[in-house]
Amino acid sequence: MQRWQPGQRQRRVPYAPRPGPDAAEVRLFEFRKMIGNRERCQNLVSSDYPVHIDKVEEQSDCKILDGHFVSPMAHYVPGIMPIESVIARVWMMP
Repeated sequence: MQRWQPGQRQRRVPYAPRPGPDAAEVRLFEFRKMIGNRERCQNLVSSDYPVHIDKVEEQSDCKILDGHFVSPMAHYVPGIMPIESVIARVWMMP
């Protein structure tokens, strides 16, 4: 592999990113600005947001709830998240 020398032209890689942001990046940065504001961020998700309980496991000293919910980010910026991340899993010990 040759090292780059001063005065030598650099070869463009065909898979290099385009200059400038695409639409997904713009939407993601706008959402980042929105959640950066603490007062506004507190009202993005309601206190009664639905969480579905899939399984309740009773143990001798505690109870473990296994559930899932749709990520609120999927509602605010649809199409940004990978499909595996849209459904968020949660374990709770009340």
